[in-house]
Amino acid sequence: MNSTETIGFISILFIIVVTAISVRGLDKVSSLAAAGGVAAVILALFFIGASLFFLVLNGFKLAEPISFPKSFIESPRPSYQSTSQMISFLIYAVYAYAGIEALGGISDKMKNARKNFPIALGISALLIASAYAVIIFLWSASANWHEVFQKNGVNLGNTTYILMSNLGYSIGNTLGLSASRSESLSFFFARFGSFTMLLSYLGSFFVIVYMPIKSFILGTPKKLWPKSLPALNRFGMPSNAMWWQALIVCILIALTSFGNNSAKAFYEILTLMDNVSSTLPYLFLVSAFIFFKHNQKIVKPYEIFKVKWKYVTIVIAVNLILLMGVGSTMVDAISTKNYLNLFLELVGPVLFGVIGYWLYVLYERRTKKLGK
Repeated sequence: MNSTETIGFISILFIIVVTAISVRGLDKVSSLAAAGGVAAVILALFFIGASLFFLVLNGFKLAEPISFPKSFIESPRPSYQSTSQMISFLIYAVYAYAGIEALGGISDKMKNARKNFPIALGISALLIASAYAVIIFLWSASANWHEVFQKNGVNLGNTTYILMSNLGYSIGNTLGLSASRSESLSFFFARFGSFTMLLSYLGSFFVIVYMPIKSFILGTPKKLWPKSLPALNRFGMPSNAMWWQALIVCILIALTSFGNNSAKAFYEILTLMDNVSSTLPYLFLVSAFIFFKHNQKIVKPYEIFKVKWKYVTIVIAVNLILLMGVGSTMVDAISTKNYLNLFLELVGPVLFGVIGYWLYVLYERRTKKLGK
C-alpha cells in the first residue's frame, strides 16, 4: 500500500478501537479525554520552550521577517491573497473552536455544572485564541513560510510534523551539531510532536464518537428509529448506534483513501468537505439561541445573557461572521473556476440537509399513524 492507503487502513483500525472502548462507558471516555487534554498542553509547552530557546540561541532573529502592518494583514500563502480569499479563512478560524459546543452534551455529567460549565467554556475559548496567536508567531522563529511550504510532500495533514522537524533541525544547526545529529534531533522533534498529537486526538475522539449519537439518536423520539438503534447496553451507552456509526465512517475512509488520490489531494478533499459542513450548522445553532431565550416554557437553571438587545446583537454578529466565511469560500471557488472545490464544500451540507428533512417527514408520518 502507498502512504495514503496505509493511513486509511490505520484510520479504520483506529475508529474500531475507539468505538470498542467508548461503548464500555462514559467513565473511560472522560479519563481518556482528560489524558488527551494533558498531552495537548505538554506539546504546546514543549514547543514554546524550544522556540524561545532557539530565539535566544539565534540572537532573537526570526526566520520569517516581520514588517508591520504587512505581515499581519497579508498571508504568506499564495492561495490567500485576495480579500475574498482572506475572508474565506474565517471558516478555518471558526473551525478552530469546533467541539466546544459538543461539551454541552456531557454537561449533565459534570460536578456543579451550573457554575463550572460556563467557566470552562470561557477559559477554553480564551486559551484557544491565545494559544493560536502565540504559537503561530513563535513558528516564525524557526520556519520561513515560503521555504518550508514550498517543499514537496508538505500538505494539510502533515504541516505540524514538518514544522516540528524543521525546528529540531534548526536548533541542531545553531548549536553547531553535525548534520547527522541535527537530523536525529529533527527526527525526535517530529516524533514527539506526532506522539503527543496522537494522544490529544485520541482523547477528543472518545468524546466525538459518542456526542453525535447522543444528540442525533438519543436526543430524538425513539419511534423514529428501529428499536435496536437507541437501545442502551449494560454500561448505559447506545452501543448499536455507535457501531453503525463506526461502520459508515470506515466505509467513507476506505472510499477516500483507496480512491487513487495523492496524499495532498486526499487531505485537501477531507478539509474542504469538513470545514463548511462543520461550520454551516452553527448558523442554525446560534440563531436558535434567540428562540430559546424567548421560550418561557423551557426551565433555565442559570442565565448569562439577560438583556434582550445584548444577546440579539451577539447572535447577529456571530451569524454575519459565519455567513462571510461560508459565502466568501464559495465566491472564491467560483472566481477561480475551481468547481470541484465548490462541489466538495456544498455536498456535505446539501446531502445531510436532505437526509435531515427526510427523517423529519418520516417522523411526522409515523406520529400521525400512531395517532390514528
